[in-house]
Amino acid sequence: MSVRTRRDWTPAGFKSQCFPAIAAVLVYALTAVVLGSSPGWAQRKGAAAMEFAPAAASAKMAGDAKVYRVIGARNGSSKLFSATTAGLQMSEDAGRFWQKLPIRGRDERIFALEIHPTIAGKLYVGRSDGLWLSTDSGRSWDALTAPGSVPVALAVSPSEPDTLYLATSRQGVHKSKDGGRTWQQISTGLPVSHSGNSVEQVSQLWVDPGNANKVLASIERLGVFRTVDGKVWDEFNNGLPFPFPRPVSGAKLAYDSSQISNHVYLAMEHPLHSHLMRARLFVLDEQEAWRPLRVRLPDNFPVRSLVVDAARQKLQLWGDQTVLEAPLPR
Repeated sequence: MSVRTRRDWTPAGFKSQCFPAIAAVLVYALTAVVLGSSPGWAQRKGAAAMEFAPAAASAKMAGDAKVYRVIGARNGSSKLFSATTAGLQMSEDAGRFWQKLPIRGRDERIFALEIHPTIAGKLYVGRSDGLWLSTDSGRSWDALTAPGSVPVALAVSPSEPDTLYLATSRQGVHKSKDGGRTWQQISTGLPVSHSGNSVEQVSQLWVDPGNANKVLASIERLGVFRTVDGKVWDEFNNGLPFPFPRPVSGAKLAYDSSQISNHVYLAMEHPLHSHLMRARLFVLDEQEAWRPLRVRLPDNFPVRSLVVDAARQKLQLWGDQTVLEAPLPR
């Protein structure tokens, strides 16, 4: 990302006539070291940077599995579900301890995970052998009809729970209006892979709680795309610093469903060079632009999942071995 030097970023002790170029370089370097964030964002005037601290929850899943996504039970309870390399896992105590939930007796890598917005214990899981539904918090499972390729992301509309969106590994995004019994492809406007044979793979989907046709889709390297009619997609990167000079991860999305803030948050990370990776945080503002949040995060912290703990009003970043959290910004 390019950084433009501005005089109002210069510390008060410097005079404009005293080595302005050296002063700008010093400000750039000092801010990057102290704040661990992009100098262009860190030096903006405004509220203090968000302080993330280790949470009581643990990113260490049963069997040392790698976490792909963590999602809460939506009802203010302490129950969490996690999609991992070793199958589905559940925690009853906000993530301190985890137990495996085999699907038909098998623990396999979970790609997609979603919880029904109104029916407790009803959840959907996508893995290499298709789409699965449980109505008893993972104790038993039934297979659902799904498009041919592997389900990699799934979202259910909070306002119309029978409306589901499913992203697949090679056949784009599909929509169901009957709870997953039938599907219609809705990939118009999504970017096509370099080979030209398929749509770029979506890593996460999110449905607006008040509009079943308004959906966000995250795509690695390319940012966020949006549909407002449930059919056609457009790029939705306003405010995000694209294009990055290096590849970025697929954006992680989380929503604060409480009446206090009611915001969508986004996290992504990108490599600055071969030994340094940095995470970024954004919030969607009223002008439908992604506004950067000032944060203090350790370098080389991979954000595997972004979670809003609405009951405790915390924003959580789930990494490989650690969970960091901070109070939701106001």
